[in-house]
This record gives sequence, structure tokens and C-alpha cells, in this order.
Amino acid sequence: MMTLLEAIALFLVGTGAIYPVGLFAQNTQTGETMARHIVLQPADQTSWVSSTEGVFTLFQIPEKSGVTALLAHNFAAEDEIKFLRNADEISIIYGDGTYKTYHSAKVEVWEAQDGKSEHSWFRLPPGDWISAFSLYHKIYGGDFPLVIQTCKAVENLYDAREFFLYAAEVDDGD
Repeated sequence: MMTLLEAIALFLVGTGAIYPVGLFAQNTQTGETMARHIVLQPADQTSWVSSTEGVFTLFQIPEKSGVTALLAHNFAAEDEIKFLRNADEISIIYGDGTYKTYHSAKVEVWEAQDGKSEHSWFRLPPGDWISAFSLYHKIYGGDFPLVIQTCKAVENLYDAREFFLYAAEVDDGD
């Protein structure tokens, strides 16, 4: 089992970056932990998501408004998402050695009208359909400083789901 300090050392090798470089999560009831890398989207490719297994991608647009948003393909992070659903503490590690710790707050699975279109309409069943623009603002509007998003595996691409895990920053008592 890895500790948070060991995860920080793992992710700091040669970076010196001030952006998120790693994710460390733990289930305090079972003692299980997980550490994974975070990569940046290329500056001109805001829809790019790493297809490397177990790697999360920092979604750069919400980051500009103070929301740390991590993306992952379901085929590349299925085990990680299952773990995060039960993790009660998630730490985002920055390249300068600092970190922020969050606690899982809620999970939502949104249904897409057209799983092949990034401009689809979405709903939180059995609710009303909203535009992709409205969904973006609802998800990344600032209620939660950490959002982790992936597609949910379904049999039919047209019957797609979007999975969102929201986390709130842990109050350190200051």
C-alpha cells in the first residue's frame, strides 16, 4: 500500500510543474490506495483525452475558472473509476510538491441523446434534456472544485452515458 508522501515523490521526478501531475486516492475503511498520473491536454486540442491505461487528462478549459477537471476514457480507466467511486479521499498532487485533498461528494450518470456527438443533448434520468453547453456549465460551474469525468461503458454507442464524480475540498481546519 502506497502512502500520500510516496505518491508525491513518485510524481515529482523531474517535473517542477505547477499544474496537477498525479492523483492519489484512498479508501480509509479498507486501507486500499491508488496513485495515477495526470497529463495535460495539448494547448490547441481541448477535446483530446489520453488513451493510455490508468492515466487521467487535465481538462484545460475548466481549469481556467478554478475547477480541476480530470477526463479518462472508460476503456483506459475502468478500474480506476470503480476505485474512485468508493474512495473517500482524493488528493491532487502538483509538480511543485503541493497537494490538495478532496472528499467524494456525489456521482451522477448523464444520458446522451446522441453518443456520437459532442453537441448532444443530455439528461439526468428521468429529467428533462439540456444542451451540451448547459451541461458543461452545470458540471463545471464551480459547485465542486474537483470533477472526474468518463464515459460509462454501454453496449450501444448511441446509448451513451457520461459519468461524473464530484469532490469537495477537505477543510484542513485553518
